[in-house]
Amino acid sequence: MSADAGVWGWAGELDGQPPDETLAEVAARGPATAVELLTGRLPVGGLLVVTARAGRPRPDAGALARLTAAGLSVEVLRLAGAEIASGGPLRQVADRATPPDVLLLDAPDLAAAGGRPIDGLVLRNLVERLRERLPRTRLALYVSGACFVVRHALPGTLLLTLPPQPDDAAPAEPVADLVDGFASALGGGDPRAVVAAGDLLARRPDFDPLSPPARLAEAVAAGADALRSTVVGLLRRHWPAAPDQTAAPGPDEPAPAPRTTAVLYRLLSSAEPDGPRSTFRQVDVARWWCALRADSYETLSAVTTALRHEDLAGANLAYAPSLEHCDLTGADLSDVDGYRLNASDGALDGAALARSCLARGHLKRASLRGADLTGADLEFASFQQARPHRGRPDRGGPAPRPAGPGRGTALGAVGLGVVVGPPGRRSGAQPPGKDMRIIVTGAAGYVGQAVLARLLHDGHELTAVGHRRQVGWPPGVPARHLDLTDASAARAAVDGAEAVCHLAGLTRVRGSGAAVGPYYRANVVATLNVLDALVARRRDGDDPPRVVFLSSGAVYGPTGHAPVPESHPTAPTSVYGATKLAAEQAVGWYAATGAVSAVSLRLFNAAGSVRPGVGPDDSTLVARALAVASGRSPALPVNGDGTTVRDFVHVADVADAVARAVATPARRPARVFNLGAVPASVREVVAAVEQVTGRRVPVEHGPPNPADQPWLAADTTAARRDLGWTPERSSLERMIEDQWRIGGAQR
Repeated sequence: MSADAGVWGWAGELDGQPPDETLAEVAARGPATAVELLTGRLPVGGLLVVTARAGRPRPDAGALARLTAAGLSVEVLRLAGAEIASGGPLRQVADRATPPDVLLLDAPDLAAAGGRPIDGLVLRNLVERLRERLPRTRLALYVSGACFVVRHALPGTLLLTLPPQPDDAAPAEPVADLVDGFASALGGGDPRAVVAAGDLLARRPDFDPLSPPARLAEAVAAGADALRSTVVGLLRRHWPAAPDQTAAPGPDEPAPAPRTTAVLYRLLSSAEPDGPRSTFRQVDVARWWCALRADSYETLSAVTTALRHEDLAGANLAYAPSLEHCDLTGADLSDVDGYRLNASDGALDGAALARSCLARGHLKRASLRGADLTGADLEFASFQQARPHRGRPDRGGPAPRPAGPGRGTALGAVGLGVVVGPPGRRSGAQPPGKDMRIIVTGAAGYVGQAVLARLLHDGHELTAVGHRRQVGWPPGVPARHLDLTDASAARAAVDGAEAVCHLAGLTRVRGSGAAVGPYYRANVVATLNVLDALVARRRDGDDPPRVVFLSSGAVYGPTGHAPVPESHPTAPTSVYGATKLAAEQAVGWYAATGAVSAVSLRLFNAAGSVRPGVGPDDSTLVARALAVASGRSPALPVNGDGTTVRDFVHVADVADAVARAVATPARRPARVFNLGAVPASVREVVAAVEQVTGRRVPVEHGPPNPADQPWLAADTTAARRDLGWTPERSSLERMIEDQWRIGGAQR
């Protein structure tokens, strides 16, 4: 396939249950160029979005010539911050008496527009308005694959994904020589030479700024002052907070590539890991971060995960791109405009947020221990499951302050699970229960690691039980390495527990039929041992211990094409599903006697990641598709035509459901809830993996498996209603991106 031909399709054509003729047409398509689609497929007034698996696609002279030869009038319009801010070029084209037949929109930089960041949503709205003004013009938008326009294309948009685009400016020298050149430039003290040398490093696809060579780290440490001066000057000239008060770049100073600035900042951060720093004074940080995201999510993440103790006082972070998983420990964010800032799952321990505007922002599950929010504007800001510093008098810490909604309060006075706003406005979240002593079995596993992190975040006293010793347990969490199929080991495992999250067991559907004994011992016998141990240690007058059992959607029988409620008949078709059902029934009978208080969660398919290097079983669909994208597998085997549908849910949302189930008041009989979020076919998963990773996933089709249900998805009405559960992170793209970026699937 040539560099100007790629895979293509219509946004939304594979949503739901497309007809067989559509599926056949998609499967038969060959690669196409932008010119072929503009002249043969795209209707008048239509929109073609052109992106690439790696690199940035740009309109080329050859395409212009071919379109002109086809009898079409063509214009190219650069669509960057300055052009959008002035609106002049757009108005000139839209107001023309005879607009062009084809308008190629080259959008290399979405960084600026009149002091406000331009993100993909703004761009999409602008393009749609342009289509209204130019109903007879075909539009082709060349943009980064990370853009909102691509990830959330409107139905009827034609999408073209080109192969990795060659970077003509990529240096041919070995990385070692480029490192020597950067060290020499840094030693010389010439900022332009430093930027030029950093640009060469940034253009090398095999250079990783997160793990610089030792020689480079030594050079940066020795020249930290010179690098600091270079980075600060670069950001202030090209992304100034107050353009009228900042020296503008000279006419001969080109704008640096976003990846270059990210590489330079990341290198500076490696030399100054603990600050204090003042890199962002007089910098429009949100606009710079939008430029980084327009390049790629990896470029943005290289910066936002290295912000410890950074001085962001007075910075403009309004409408900034997502800072999820950011590290802002000890940072100064006082007087910041953070309207709609999203720092969910971030670390802001000890951060200064006094007098900042966080209105309508998202700090869900963020760690805010010791953070100062005195006088902050928190109107409608969401702090669901955020963790302020809290202690208990019997542990020597300060007593928690009473909760109460309102504006201008310190976080200690913000109730957990409350969206701060006018009195009486609360989220649907259930408030967590009191701090409990909780045993987590299967804690070494994929779901277990996520549940540990969430419960620790909620302030519970945890003990991890797992069979693997080479696991990086969270600090302060004791671990017990025990075999729960042994009754005495199970008694030792639950000693001192007020609650048990029983996640341990064997989990593969395929292959369970050849291991009946191991599956019944691991999934049924171990569960009975845990239940017996809890009953044996209970004393008269004690509250029944709480049990949260992780069951499976594999317990259901044939379902048709409707979401499955918990009342649907159970008729498992695998040994794995049969053992899960038997264990779930045992939990229910024990709860019926009042010996335990129990909730069973029927998990369908977990995906995503919350902890670096921790991903799901390699046998899962998303993991296998990502293995192909990373080059670890040559192709993805698929049974049948790829239309089989399964339900996927982010592992972080699974952990949230477990935490809510632990906090659920005791009831008889045991309660059962489905956990799912996004029904998707194999084809849709493959397409999403290709979109997120920018890499092709070859598929090898085999005969259908008669044991596979064609459609299995969860009805989660009960979990949403009774647990207050909302799978907030469970978009298909988000799950795949987290598994690729955080879980280490790209390595």
